[in-house]
Amino acid sequence: MVYDGNAQGQRNIALPWFWNMAMADDSLGSTYMEQVYRVNWLRAKARYDRCRKSIP
Repeated sequence: MVYDGNAQGQRNIALPWFWNMAMADDSLGSTYMEQVYRVNWLRAKARYDRCRKSIP
């Protein structure tokens, strides 16, 4: 595994540069990229929810 999004200390790591590259065919419209962004959003939301739950 290259990246463990659930490991401690991962919440402040930005997306790698290649996720932010502009693609010639506008990959934002592709189903694959929609799923990539959705999974990234869900992981971020889960981290946020865990953090909120741990704060009294």
